[in-house]
Amino acid sequence: MERMVRTEYFQTGTVVECLESEDKFNAIRELLKKAPVVAAFKDACLIEEAAIEREKVYTTGIGRGVAIAHGKTPCVADTIILLGISKKGIDFQSADGQLVHLLFLIANPPDKSEEYLLALSTLARLMRQNDFTASLYETLSACQVERLMCDQFKALLQDRADN
Repeated sequence: MERMVRTEYFQTGTVVECLESEDKFNAIRELLKKAPVVAAFKDACLIEEAAIEREKVYTTGIGRGVAIAHGKTPCVADTIILLGISKKGIDFQSADGQLVHLLFLIANPPDKSEEYLLALSTLARLMRQNDFTASLYETLSACQVERLMCDQFKALLQDRADN
């Protein structure tokens, strides 16, 4: 029996342009406060707590200007990914020492670990594509970034399902 692969991780209101915070904890808080989609969650503070607690264990700054903060929380029904874009850069204590300009935040329910791992691995794969990350910096509106991320995620997930 063929397993359905979820492809909708990005939706309207998941991208925040122009994060101002320069330290990782405040940047996570700012992203959650400014992302319109978060307003729909009853206990959004649980996303913040989960992501910050995880970040205290070990940095999620993966290098090359990217961080993928994440946390498990029962306040979301499905895995969701937010993206905050910082022109100035955020100090995430990344292994390569570079400031983060693309801050992703993955929130997932505790009972959907497989979905979370699929989203995380797909996002990491996407961020290794230099031409794609460059296009995120060049894209002007949050709507354009959301569409681009959604399209690329769908393509990678579909490719994975087909193989």
